[in-house]
Amino acid sequence: MLLRQCEISNEIGGRSGNRGTCAQPCRLPYQIYKEEKGYIPIGKETYLLSPKDLCTVEYLDK
Repeated sequence: MLLRQCEISNEIGGRSGNRGTCAQPCRLPYQIYKEEKGYIPIGKETYLLSPKDLCTVEYLDK
């Protein structure tokens, strides 16, 4: 997952996380939209790509 986020940084900002210039898109808030007669927001704006929020270690069986 983190590798893809570094690639997102490179695509949207031309700043490669692999070269130490990450734009940190994972730390930005995003909102999901549904395309239906234009774009309708679904839910509230949240940190959808945050590594902290995506951490699933607590759900793994130990």
